[in-house]
Amino acid sequence: MRDNRDDLLYTSSHGFKKGGIKILYLSLLLLFLVIFVSPAWGEDDVDLVCQKGVSGFRGATFPRGDILLKEGDTLEVYCRLDMAKAKPYNASFIQFRFTKTNISEGLMKTTVINETTALLRVERMNVSSPHLSCEIVPPGSRRIQVCQNEIDVGYPPLPVENFSCIAQDWRSLNCTWKKPYNPIPTSYSLQILQKGKSFNSIVSCPNATATPTSCVWGPRTEPFYRQNQNPLHFRINGTNVLNPKGSTWNFSIEHWSIVVPEAPSDLKIVHSLPDVATVWWAFKSFKDFVPGLVHQVTVCIQNASVACNVTKLNSYKGSGHLEHNISLDYAYVNYTIEIKMRSQRARDEASFWSKPGMIVVASSAKSPTAPPKVDVGSYESVPMNDKKRDILVYWEDVDPLFRNGPGFHYIHSVQEDEEKKEDIQPKETNRSYAKFSGLWLNKSYRFQIVSANDEGNSSASSVVFVPRIPKAPKSPTAVSQLDFNNGSFIISWNPVNPVAVPIVSYTVFRCISTKPRPQQCQGLMKWDVVSADKQSKFYNNLPHNNMIYQFAVAANAENMSSGMAWASCTLIHGRVPDKLKKVEKILEAEKEIHIKWSLDCSYKPGVIEGYKISYCRVEDERNKTGRCIDNEKQEAVAGSEITTYHLKKLYPCATYMISVSIISANGESQKSEPIYATTKPSAPSYPPIVSEVTVTNTSATISIKPQFPLNGIIKEYRVKYKSLETGEATEKFYPVAHPSRSSGSSENSVRTDSCFDDGAVMKLTEVGRTYVHIPIRTLRLPIL
Repeated sequence: MRDNRDDLLYTSSHGFKKGGIKILYLSLLLLFLVIFVSPAWGEDDVDLVCQKGVSGFRGATFPRGDILLKEGDTLEVYCRLDMAKAKPYNASFIQFRFTKTNISEGLMKTTVINETTALLRVERMNVSSPHLSCEIVPPGSRRIQVCQNEIDVGYPPLPVENFSCIAQDWRSLNCTWKKPYNPIPTSYSLQILQKGKSFNSIVSCPNATATPTSCVWGPRTEPFYRQNQNPLHFRINGTNVLNPKGSTWNFSIEHWSIVVPEAPSDLKIVHSLPDVATVWWAFKSFKDFVPGLVHQVTVCIQNASVACNVTKLNSYKGSGHLEHNISLDYAYVNYTIEIKMRSQRARDEASFWSKPGMIVVASSAKSPTAPPKVDVGSYESVPMNDKKRDILVYWEDVDPLFRNGPGFHYIHSVQEDEEKKEDIQPKETNRSYAKFSGLWLNKSYRFQIVSANDEGNSSASSVVFVPRIPKAPKSPTAVSQLDFNNGSFIISWNPVNPVAVPIVSYTVFRCISTKPRPQQCQGLMKWDVVSADKQSKFYNNLPHNNMIYQFAVAANAENMSSGMAWASCTLIHGRVPDKLKKVEKILEAEKEIHIKWSLDCSYKPGVIEGYKISYCRVEDERNKTGRCIDNEKQEAVAGSEITTYHLKKLYPCATYMISVSIISANGESQKSEPIYATTKPSAPSYPPIVSEVTVTNTSATISIKPQFPLNGIIKEYRVKYKSLETGEATEKFYPVAHPSRSSGSSENSVRTDSCFDDGAVMKLTEVGRTYVHIPIRTLRLPIL
């Protein structure tokens, strides 16, 4: 049996002592102990139905149904079998099982009371909501349900959380709170102290607006909302079965700090000048609001990236409207004016500001303020031939905020060798450049650009000077961009030799485009100037979503520039470089071919580790099938500074296909497009095979069979013979009338069409001689 316990004493946070006994649970348990476990008590004395209307159970538990306990209490549950339904099993087969909450079996103590009844006892229950099942567990068979209980172990009423109130529009008061976690169902009710002329009273939340976690007082509720009472005093009472009389908590709130005003009304522009407008608004409902209001005026320019201007003003009791002057600093734009209010006692948080009132005012148009920005190097000179060129002049497009009116455009004027030329007009224009075609290489040009709209032109102009080619500084070479794929770039270039024209700086241009080079950039142009000792520029976190950047570099002297040299290649960080574009032959010898290459990009040290040269023999460079007739060979060269290589031990008079690839820290690039080179012819490697065919008394016929490789085209055979008797020597030349177009038909076979021309044949007379000696004896005629 359970030990007798003292009445539960509970003291609230306000010092009110309240006592309570868990009468329901203890009474039922004591009644069960007196009657249920009595030996004289019969099976028919107790209703053994677990849940009314639900069949399938084999008995009942006591207490029945849901069991509510306080944290730390001991749980005792009796399970009795209905023997008519439980046979052949008795109480010794009973087991208790918890679900939803894991309770250690070491804390569960089961006692068999008699043949039909078992007792579960668990001391010091933790806060939880377990499900308890009493079951018959036969050995080696499935469990049989006897009865079940839902158990809630929790606390007496706990203080509510996040109690707060809002007085919306100073017309109603809405208070809310959050119930703390407690498995024991707990109810909370809210009361407010109302002050009267002669006495104060505590009134409850109006029934019509009360919810378990909120209460609203309004102008028509009973009781109604008291607008001018400050501060506000509240009392919350919480009750549950563990403390039926409940616990109370008091709250006090500064009324004026929770009032949220209504939106300002009657917004209008009362005065308007080209550069200033006066906005007026009303708040009549708050004319008598004791602490006054804070008014926030936010002025923004529509469709512009300019930061909004925010001004805060105060109004006080007795004032029902305000007006404020707005500076219209930009022409031909729409200004959005937004006004919202809060109590001067309220915190500067979004929840205490009113909804905004809004009005739009348009500023007047005027002529553009300034011309577009240019740089000394913001042009590109593109030669058309040895006399003329195209010139593209670039500028930074004027921000729409400074265009000042409709019909915005640019006007260009050109001076050629300081003489104004009205007939030179751009062939192509865009928001960031103008293209002039057919201008002279040996003349200088001065381009003037002004901004214009329907109201007029800018008073100032921008000037780009393009020197004649002989006087202009050299352009930077190997301009490249390293893309990190996150808006970061490194732009690098080879410096200009400053001997002819001293270089004082470099300008690095960037243009936002829809496509990479060679597509002409038509987007916004910007630039940065770096000192002459720099060879790179790092950009970090440029806007890059769906954007493509084109970069260029110009070398600047004191009063002129080379103009823009666009990046010729793009390197992707972490990827292998692009394939080489410039590979060429510089020497072809009998058994050697000399090649050279150049990089389109300027790479940072350590990126390029070396190069790989791949080559093989092919049939003929005029038949560029890319098909090798022997195995491809590869030779590696270490070092990024190497730009030439000698291929040695080659076959004479043979055509080779040659490619070069870059070896980098990230891997090997694709091979360059192949080039074809043919070695010079040389003397045959071996003498021909000569054999006797027929011999007469005056002649001998010999057979000559060449041995491969021939190392060229055989033009003639030279046959030298002498008499063994007289010692007289004779040498004769036998030209090959139709020489073979092939230098072989075995594994050394290769077409030699490139050797087979007049020049080659003439040279073949000098390649050398190969001799073979065979004795020949002529037939002697009989003496008559």
